Amino acid sequence: MLRLTSVHDLMIPTTAANLCSELGDLSDKAASLLKESQSNGDRAKRAAAIRFYRSVGSVAVKVRQMLNDIAVAPMEKALRGDMLDESEFRLLYGVGVLPDYSLRIGSHWLTPYDVYRLLWYEDTESGIKGIIDVNRVRRTKAVSEDGKMRARTGIPFSMTPVRLSKVRMSKLRPEQALFFRQFCPFVFEHFKA
Repeated sequence: MLRLTSVHDLMIPTTAANLCSELGDLSDKAASLLKESQSNGDRAKRAAAIRFYRSVGSVAVKVRQMLNDIAVAPMEKALRGDMLDESEFRLLYGVGVLPDYSLRIGSHWLTPYDVYRLLWYEDTESGIKGIIDVNRVRRTKAVSEDGKMRARTGIPFSMTPVRLSKVRMSKLRPEQALFFRQFCPFVFEHFKA
């Protein structure tokens, strides 16, 4: 699993990169229209081609900036180990930066964000916060109803993993304690009393 240490390690998501690529193609078409209008001597076509070329370039720059602005704050928060709100989680999960945590504990009845919330741990006294690292206890194969392996694309990374031996039962939120006790006793037994 890749562990990012800086927001700059995250590249523009694939869909955004494709959008920027398409805008680049439009820009190339605008440039060819500009050349064609110059050779024909048609001033009206040339002026229109120049406006089109400039507007496509401007849109491409704005799209890149917008995507960076949207993704930087949640990435910084995740890299610090802070808990993400649902919209921040959905953004990073949707572009494939965060893994599907439900696959790690075999809880397919919960939403990915609910599982993330259950795995996120904070102990202010010890200065520990992050995702409880359940990978060391049990590795489950994620198989969907049709028998095929489920996989996420993108760049999953580990957000400040918290070792099981560092988790104190007294610092778990009530819903976490109930969840681990009932549904993940194999994890719960590794927590400190």
